[in-house]
Amino acid sequence: MNPTWSLLPWIARSTALAAITCSLATLLSWAYDPSWLSTLHPSFRTIKPVTVLSIFFCGWSLWLLADEAAVTTVRRRCAQAAAAAACLLAGLTLAEYLFNANIGIDLWFMQDADIDAAAHPGRMAPLTACVTFLLSLALLTFDQPLSNGHYPAQYAALAGKTMGGIALVGYLYGVRSLYQVGSFSTMSLYSATLLFLIGLGILAARPTRGFMATLVCADLGGVMLRRMLPFAIGLPILAGWIRITAQRSGYYDFNFGVALAVAAVMVIMLASLWVLAGSLNKTDGQKKHILQILQQREARHRLALRAGRMGTFHQDLDNHTLALAPELEVMLGVSAAGFGGTLASFSRLIHPDDRGRVHAAVEEAVRTRGSYALECRVLRQAPPTEAWIAMTGQVLPDAAGHPRQITGVMFDITERKCAEFALRESEAHFRLLADATPVLVWMAGPDRRCTWLNRSWLGYTGRALEEQLGEGRMADIHPDDRAMVLQLYHDHCSRHEPFELEYRLRRQDGTYGWILDRGVPLLTASGVLTGYLGAALDITDRKHAEEQLQQWTVELETRVDERTQALQRSQARLRALASDLSMTEQQERRRLATELHDYLAQLLVVGRMKLSQARPHIKDQKAQQLLGETDDVLTQSLNYTRSLVAELSPQILYQFGLPAALKWLAGQMKTHGLVVTIRSEVERLPMAEERAVILYQSARELLFNVVKHAGTGEAEITLLVSPEHWAIITVTDHGCGFNPDTLQETDRDHPGQFGLFNVQERVEAIGGHLSLLSAEGRGTAVTITVPIDTSSPSMLTLTAADMQQERTRIPPSQRLRVLLVDDHAMVRQGLRSVLDSYEDLDVIGEAGDGEAAIRLATTLQPDVVVMDINMPRVDGIEATRRILSAHSDIVIIGLSVQNERHIEEAMLNAGAAVFVTKERAAVQLYEAIVSTVRAGR
Repeated sequence: MNPTWSLLPWIARSTALAAITCSLATLLSWAYDPSWLSTLHPSFRTIKPVTVLSIFFCGWSLWLLADEAAVTTVRRRCAQAAAAAACLLAGLTLAEYLFNANIGIDLWFMQDADIDAAAHPGRMAPLTACVTFLLSLALLTFDQPLSNGHYPAQYAALAGKTMGGIALVGYLYGVRSLYQVGSFSTMSLYSATLLFLIGLGILAARPTRGFMATLVCADLGGVMLRRMLPFAIGLPILAGWIRITAQRSGYYDFNFGVALAVAAVMVIMLASLWVLAGSLNKTDGQKKHILQILQQREARHRLALRAGRMGTFHQDLDNHTLALAPELEVMLGVSAAGFGGTLASFSRLIHPDDRGRVHAAVEEAVRTRGSYALECRVLRQAPPTEAWIAMTGQVLPDAAGHPRQITGVMFDITERKCAEFALRESEAHFRLLADATPVLVWMAGPDRRCTWLNRSWLGYTGRALEEQLGEGRMADIHPDDRAMVLQLYHDHCSRHEPFELEYRLRRQDGTYGWILDRGVPLLTASGVLTGYLGAALDITDRKHAEEQLQQWTVELETRVDERTQALQRSQARLRALASDLSMTEQQERRRLATELHDYLAQLLVVGRMKLSQARPHIKDQKAQQLLGETDDVLTQSLNYTRSLVAELSPQILYQFGLPAALKWLAGQMKTHGLVVTIRSEVERLPMAEERAVILYQSARELLFNVVKHAGTGEAEITLLVSPEHWAIITVTDHGCGFNPDTLQETDRDHPGQFGLFNVQERVEAIGGHLSLLSAEGRGTAVTITVPIDTSSPSMLTLTAADMQQERTRIPPSQRLRVLLVDDHAMVRQGLRSVLDSYEDLDVIGEAGDGEAAIRLATTLQPDVVVMDINMPRVDGIEATRRILSAHSDIVIIGLSVQNERHIEEAMLNAGAAVFVTKERAAVQLYEAIVSTVRAGR
C-alpha cells in the first residue's frame, strides 16, 4: 500500500471528531441561543434533537474504532453501545413512519428549541433516519467479515454515504426531491454533511479490507480505479450543475438541457475511456520494459552460470527423464542429441565407484520428500576425462504430496578437488619438514584446541601425542604462568591476531625451561580463520642472561642515581655560591659607587664651589687662567666619577626602579653605537632589589652581546608583566643570528664568549628561566622570565646621621628664608658659604635627609628649600611631594650631583620649581632662587 494511504485512518478520526464537535455545538446552541443556526442555512431550522443525538452517537462510535491498533475490548463494547443507541433511535423513527405511530421520542429536548416541523414536530426526516440506520449498522458490524471475506459494514457505510452525498448534490442543484422523501420533512444540509463524513470515515478506517483494498492496492486495477474515480464522480455532478444552472437562467429549455446532460455524460465517459486507454498503454510499455530487463537478467544469469562452471537440471520422476541446461551439457561434454535425456544415460556418466552412493542419496531424498547434496566423479565424454561435480537437488511434490519432480544444480569442482589433493600433499610435506626441525611446532584448529605437535615438542615434554591434543598441551605449562598464557592466547585468537608469549614449559626430566612461543593465524583469502600455527624456541639460557643483565642494570642505575644526586647537590651548592658571589659583587659595586658619589663627587662639587667663590677676588690674569684650568680638571673628574658610578651601580635603578633603569641603559648604549628601543607596559615595577639588579645586569649583558656579535646597530627591549605576576624581559635584535645548538656547545666549552650560560645561571638562581630563539640570518630573541617578589627589603634604606641644624635667629622680613637639605655636611657648608654672601638671603636651617627636611619645613616655614635628590631614609623627590602637599607656598629648588635628564624630569614632576646641578650651584643657585621667588610673587 502506498504510504500516502496511511493518512486514511487520520481522516477517519477527523470525521468522527467533526461529528462529535458539531453535535455538541448544536446542543449547546439550543441551550443558550438557537437563533444563530438559521443564520448559517435555512435548513438548519429543521435539525431535530434525535438527529443530533444519533449523529453524536455515530461519531463517538467511529472515534473509538478509528485506530485499529488502539482498539481494546472495552473500547469496542463502548463503540457498539453508542452505535446501538443511534441504530435504535433511527429504527424507532422509521417504525413511526411505517406504522404511522408516535412513540414519544420526537419531542425530546423540544421545549425551547426553535425547530421547523409542520407534520411531525421533532421527528427525524425519513431520509436522515434511513442513512443513520445504515451507518449505525455499519458501526455495529465493524471488523466482522462474512464467510466469503466481504465486510457488510463497508457496504452499509457506502450506501449511507451515497445517500448523504445525493442529499448534498440536491442542495448543490437546488432540487428538493433529492433531500426530501414525499411530503415528509427534509434532510438538513447539516445532517447530510455530517452523515456523509461519517460514512467516509467508516470506509477510511479500514482501507486494507474488503472492496477498499482494491482502491488502495498497488496493482493495476487499484491504480486505474484511483485515477478514474474522481472523474466518474466529480465530472457528472459538475455537468449536471452546469446544465441545471443554465436552464434556470433561461439559456435553453428542459429538452435541450436533457440532451446537453446526455452529451456531457458521453463526453465524460469518452474522455475517461481515453485516459484509461492511455494509462493502459503506458502500463503495457512498462511491462515490455520490465520483460526486456528480465530477459537481460536471464542472459546475465546464463553467463554467470557458464562462468561459474555450473548448470541446472530438471528430473521427471514419472517419465524417468532428465533435462540438462546447456551449461551442464558443455560441462559434461555431451550433446543434446547424444545424451538421450534419460536417467539411465546420466547414470552411465557417473563413475562406477560413486554410482551406488548417488542412487542411494537420490532415493532417500525422494522417500523423505527432501533434498540431497553430494560430490561424485563423472566420466566426461569430450574430451574423455574424469571430473568432479557437486550435485544439489530438491524434490518437488504435487498438491497431494507425491514426489513428481526433482530440480537442482550441478557444479564443476574438478579444480577444487585438485587443489585439495595438492593441499593434502603439501601438508604431508610440511609435517615431514616440521618433524625434522629442532623447533617446537604446534597446530590448532579454529576452536583453539591443539590438533598436532611435531616430534621435537613430544621429545621436549616426554609425553605421547594423544595426551597433549586438545587442551592437554596446556597441562605442561608452569602453574604460575598457565592462567596468563590461557588468557592471552584466547584474547589474540578471538581477534585473529598473531601473538608472542614467554612461559615455562615442563621438560621430560620434570624441570621447567623457558620457551618463546610465537603463533600466527591461518586465514583464508576471505578472512575466515582455519586455525593457528605456532613455533616455540627454548630460551632458558637467554632468560638466565637477561636476569643477570637486569641485576647489573639495577646496580648501575643505583650508582647512577647516587652520582646524579651528588651532582645535583654540587650544582645546588655551586649555584648558591654563584648567587652569593653575584650578590657580593653587586654589594661591592654599590659600596664603591656610594663611596665615589658620597665623597669623591661631593668633594669635587665643593671644590668647584670654592673655585667659583675665589675667582671674583683674584685679579691676576695668570691666576685666573690657572683657576679656569683647575675648574676644567674638576669638571672632567666629576664627569668621570659620574660615569664610573653609573657603570658600577646605576643610582636610577634604586631610586626609580627597573623600567626607568632600562630606559637609562638604552640611552647609555648609544655611546657604544647601539640604538635601543624600549617597549614597556609599566612605569614602575615593585620588585625585590636583588631580582631587579639581576634583571638589569642580564639585560645589559645581552645588549653588549648584540654589540659584539649580532652585526646590527638596533635592538629592542620589551618589558611585560603577566597576569601570574611574572616579569618578562625580551631582548630582540635583527642581526645575523646563530644556531642555538652550536651556541650551547660553545658557551659550555668557552663560558666567557657569549655569557648566556652565566645569565641563565643567575636567572635560575632567583626562580626564573631563560629561553632563546634564534636562527642564522633571522636575528635573536632572548626572553627572561622572573617571578615578582616584593618581600625582600629595598636597597634604598641607606643609613646616615641626622645632620639637621636649626637657627633660632629671626631674619628681617625683607630677606628670603632658605632651608638647605643635603646628606653631606661639606656640601651644605659650601652652599651656605655661597648663599651667605648675598644680603637678601638668610639660611635659616639645614637638614641631612628627607625626613628632617619635612619636619623643618613645618617648623621654620621657609620661603625656599634647596633640596638634594639622593638622600637616605626619604629621597628628595618624595620629600618634595610631601612638603608641597602640606605647604604649597614654599618654593623648592632641586639639586643633584647628577645631570641626567630623567632625574631633572622626576624632580620637576614632584613639584620643584627649577633644577640645578651641584657643579653649577655656585653660579646659578642664587639667580634660580631670586628669579623663582619673584616670579611666584
